[in-house]
Amino acid sequence: GRRPHNHGQGAGRTRLSIALALTSVVLVGEAVVGWLSGSLSLLADAGHMATDSAGLVVALLAAHLASRPSTDRSTWGMRRSEVLGATLQAGMLSIVGVTVAVRAVINLIQPETIHAEGMLVMGVIGLASLSVLMGGRGTSLNMRAACLEVAGDALGSLGVIVAGLVIRLTGWVQADAVASLLIAALIVPRAVTLLSAAGRGLMDFTPT
Repeated sequence: GRRPHNHGQGAGRTRLSIALALTSVVLVGEAVVGWLSGSLSLLADAGHMATDSAGLVVALLAAHLASRPSTDRSTWGMRRSEVLGATLQAGMLSIVGVTVAVRAVINLIQPETIHAEGMLVMGVIGLASLSVLMGGRGTSLNMRAACLEVAGDALGSLGVIVAGLVIRLTGWVQADAVASLLIAALIVPRAVTLLSAAGRGLMDFTPT
């Protein structure tokens, strides 16, 4: 019975590696096209993907460090590394979420010229690439956690696509700012939740 289990773990790690690589490529593409097209929602989605990818890598590294045994130098081992990793991700999410929200409000008041074609192309590419990870959602705890990250990123890409369609069909460029606010609304609550959980851990409160 061990061989299928190990094979499943290997397949999960492979799928996770592919998803992280694709996400990295897509977020760079979204950042470049977002800058060239003037789309804040594309930039926000790229920031969202970047923090999720970095957070997942940090979480995996922290989990590995936390499993290391205690020594004479570190009596309790490195268990706090998971808390520090969550704090780091929460900090990144907070910066991205607040920055996007502030800029989106400014763009609502003073809209800028936006090229919807680039938004639509990158939004579709982003949404399609994020589907790679979904097939392995039940293989392990890490994969299920990764799928939750991907689901949030997929909503961001969907928002970009809808905003691009609205701009292309109606010319209402503020749709990009509205989509950006929705992406910020996905980011900020997660950041607050992570900060709260990390704070409880750092203060040695009873774990939930």
